[in-house]
Parts: sequence; C-alpha cells; structure tokens
Amino acid sequence: MSGRRPLLASFPPLAFLVALALGQLVHRRWPASLPGGVARPLGVLLLAAGGALDAWAIMTHRRAGTSPIPSAPTVALVADGPYRYSRNPIYLAHALLAIGAGLVATRSAWALPAGMAALRATDRWVVPHEERELTEAFGDEYAHYQQRVRRWL
Repeated sequence: MSGRRPLLASFPPLAFLVALALGQLVHRRWPASLPGGVARPLGVLLLAAGGALDAWAIMTHRRAGTSPIPSAPTVALVADGPYRYSRNPIYLAHALLAIGAGLVATRSAWALPAGMAALRATDRWVVPHEERELTEAFGDEYAHYQQRVRRWL
C-alpha cells in the first residue's frame, strides 16, 4: 500500500501509552484503587506475561528475517511462534504491559478499561491498515493464514 501511514498505524504503542496516561489521569480525578495485595502481584504477573509475549513475538519476527516494526517493510509472513495462536500477539502484549504498569504504579482499577480501550483503538485503526498491507503483499497466503488463526485469541 503506497502513501503515508497514519500516526497510530506507524507507531501502535502510542495507543497504549496514551491509554496508560489517561487511565492515571482519570484515577487522580476518580480514585479507584485495588488492594495492594491484589493489584501489585497481579500487575507484576501481567508485566511479566506481556514482556515474555512481546519478546517471543519479536524473536519470531527476527528468525523469519523481517522486522516487527509496523512501518518497516514486511518481507516474510510470520505464522509460527505466538503467531500460531494470534495474528496480533505484540498488541496483546502491549495491553498486558499497559494494564500491569497501571496496577503496579498506582493500584488503579482504571488500568483495565484503559488497556482495553487501547486494544479496541488498535483493533479499529491499526489492524485493518496492517491487514490490507499484508493482503497486498502476500495475497492468498495471508488469506489462508487469516482463516487458520484468529485476530486476537
């Protein structure tokens, strides 16, 4: 696909960073804290899971000889590793990281809706753009992959 990519499609982590910041701002206005004995261990678990999933997906891209950066050219269709289970594991990892960070930083219950809102924004404004590019680049191979693997889980 030729032309400029929208900002969010060029830098998808922006949705999660903005959501994390907005969640913290909402928490300042309408505090909704979870107990530290629940929020922090859960946040650490989500950070660890998100970090591990992110690393696995990035390593899978590198083994395939292509970049995980959305604005870089895609030279191979990645369909193994975490991509066997989700077409978007890096975005799932970003959601886990954002929610986990919010829970660890302030024990804010707003971290969950903020992370889910970022995932929804990514689903609406980033993923369709990427899917069009992958369809143009890989045609039937990508269409078969879409039939085998769900967008999220």
